[in-house]
Amino acid sequence: MNNLNFKKTLLATSLLLALSGLYGSTVSATPDCDPNNSEQANTAESGSDLDLTGALTEAAELKITDLPDKINSLIDKPATASDMKHYSFTALRGQKVMIHDVLRGTEAPYWNIEYNVTGNWQPVPKHESLITPLLTVGQKVQIRVSHPVGGPIHPDRKFHIDFGSAPYAHNIRIETEGPTTGSQFWTTTFRDRIMWATNIRDSTGHLLEGATADFVITDDEQNPANEVTSQRVTVTGGIVEYVSFSGCNGRHVTPHFTGVDDFTTKWQVTYNTGHWHVSVRGNPATGSSPVPITQICSMRLIG
Repeated sequence: MNNLNFKKTLLATSLLLALSGLYGSTVSATPDCDPNNSEQANTAESGSDLDLTGALTEAAELKITDLPDKINSLIDKPATASDMKHYSFTALRGQKVMIHDVLRGTEAPYWNIEYNVTGNWQPVPKHESLITPLLTVGQKVQIRVSHPVGGPIHPDRKFHIDFGSAPYAHNIRIETEGPTTGSQFWTTTFRDRIMWATNIRDSTGHLLEGATADFVITDDEQNPANEVTSQRVTVTGGIVEYVSFSGCNGRHVTPHFTGVDDFTTKWQVTYNTGHWHVSVRGNPATGSSPVPITQICSMRLIG
């Protein structure tokens, strides 16, 4: 009897252990083959793909205009009140870069202009150009232009920005046409025409396209309103330009002098005094200071 009970107990225990082993092996295999878990993993992966696609779509919608290696004259406007215009310039030689709001005046400028050199967006100066230090070769500078926040919207108003290599004037000179006056005047003299010339380069010495240079002359300092400006935009970097002048009425008269053709023939001249200079738009640190000049109005032989 006791043996029979023992055998029954042993049989029940073996059956219970066999069933436990069967269920245990089934559970351990579930993580590798459960279709529900695979579906969850695919759903998570699909969600990551959607996030990436959304980011790429957003990046694609941000249109950045890459600009060529020169000074670029940007004239445009944002399409809407919330729109922004983005531009990027690459300092191919590590040169200094200029951002110049051409239309700004003595008051605060209308457009909100920001720049990015080191990864942070900053506003450009309100009343002067921004000229960066020397950059690394291939470094990018970006700008973005938008309507002022909370300000009035002028739908027909456009910005005008010079953006590119910072310009520097080299070899500024003039050549004049007019009668010979010997050593009577210590300044350069002219009567009818002046040729002015210069070449514009970036901070590394590379000839620069797109720079705007002005030759400004006041031929009569007692009449400052009579100012003549000759403006040129560089194509290859060099400028050679002629400026013609009409006749004048001399405010000043010389004493009789010799030394034109010989030292016996006497002459007398009427003339006006003035000055000239060359400037480069956006960079007041370059160009020339005012240089005195004399315009010959008339010259007559005394005998």
